[in-house]
Amino acid sequence: ALIFLNSGNGSVTALPIALFVAGGILGAVFIVMELRADDPLYDLTLFCNRSFSGAAVAVFLLSAATLGLLFFLTLYLQNALGFSPLKTGVALIPMTIVVLGLSPVAGRAVPIVGARALVSCGMLCGAVGVAVLHFVSPESTQSDWYVLIPGFVLVGVALALGNPAIVAVATGTVPHERSGLASGMNSVVRQIGTAFGIALIGTVVTFSYMHGVHALASPRAQKLQHAGMLAGSTLAKPEWVAAFRDGLLFAVLLLALGAIVAFGTIRKSDRLAEKRGR
Repeated sequence: ALIFLNSGNGSVTALPIALFVAGGILGAVFIVMELRADDPLYDLTLFCNRSFSGAAVAVFLLSAATLGLLFFLTLYLQNALGFSPLKTGVALIPMTIVVLGLSPVAGRAVPIVGARALVSCGMLCGAVGVAVLHFVSPESTQSDWYVLIPGFVLVGVALALGNPAIVAVATGTVPHERSGLASGMNSVVRQIGTAFGIALIGTVVTFSYMHGVHALASPRAQKLQHAGMLAGSTLAKPEWVAAFRDGLLFAVLLLALGAIVAFGTIRKSDRLAEKRGR
């Protein structure tokens, strides 16, 4: 539904609404079937545990905001700044290095610091990092890309602190024999979050871009609207960058919401490992 919504000219039509309704109905049917099944594929009763549910919401929002945003960061680097695909990959290396280096440390810190603190702090770092990226400008050139490095690093910190702690919560709040199921469910939510993130941020960017283009002179506005949002990153750079900044703000809100949810729902007392050790 969001894909069809993004393929339009910024206005809402009947088709996306119908798809949203159909998706809601099918989702409800799936939930009922899983709850009634003797051997469900996706054991929804695990969500009765508040920490497990909180970790699922946190990983959904973390993936939606960070991994979903990577798609548009790539567009910005390649189309707005003119980077080659190889140079775009090199520019994102600082984020990768932080994730690879800090993730093992964060995993070992879960029993000491606590998952709630790591997830909440990680998502707050991500929110600050994405807010730093908000300072991109239509006047920026390839030589200005270094101002994005602090944002990349902080987003890497968010992924490195959040993911190991979330997995620890997901697998530590269920019996040992069901830890594989819990880990699989957590991975599914992560992938769904990434897909929804691209679609949701894309919707924000598309509507903002179409609104900005609509304010231009009529002949050029019609041409840019017909070309679409993706082509706008090169054809209408000021309007596209302004829309991209709106998408960044939306990602900041997702990460801030995730930090609040994680802090309010993840509890150390729900972890079975701690209970067995008492």
